[in-house]
Amino acid sequence: MKFSTLLAPLALLIPAATADHAGEVAIEQALIAVRDSTLKLGSMFPLWNGQYEGTKKIVNQTTAVLNNIRAGTAVATAAAPLAILETLGVAQQVILLAEAVPLAMQQLMDARPKFAALELVPVILMTVELQKCATRDMSAAITAKVPANLRDVANTLVLPINKALDRAIAAYQP
Repeated sequence: MKFSTLLAPLALLIPAATADHAGEVAIEQALIAVRDSTLKLGSMFPLWNGQYEGTKKIVNQTTAVLNNIRAGTAVATAAAPLAILETLGVAQQVILLAEAVPLAMQQLMDARPKFAALELVPVILMTVELQKCATRDMSAAITAKVPANLRDVANTLVLPINKALDRAIAAYQP
């Protein structure tokens, strides 16, 4: 039997393995994009002087965060189910995001007096509520791709994100 005949079936398996890994990588990249845009947003609040002129950059970055979350939802929805090892890679990125979101939300809460002075508290509240809904959708889409026996763990990893968003929403309530 020729060596190429033996390798042909193996070559057929490579696209399937790559496709699965591609889903993991795409989800990880989406989580990185959300984390990076969230950290960038959080870093803007302490530097903002509280004037209207500075709000344009904040609005643009807030939109970037929301767009990244929605894109992540689409990526996760389109991805194939994750294997256990792939789930671990995604979990690492969720953990990093779960560290970033509370920091950014604390910086947002610290900036509340600046937003209140400009009468923008309702706008910020609505924005954080939109981010929470989008985050819930992204979490559900990712969790649906995790093996069933790891879904409780996946939901636990997201708790710090949800709690931070809930605290920010409470801080901006009238």
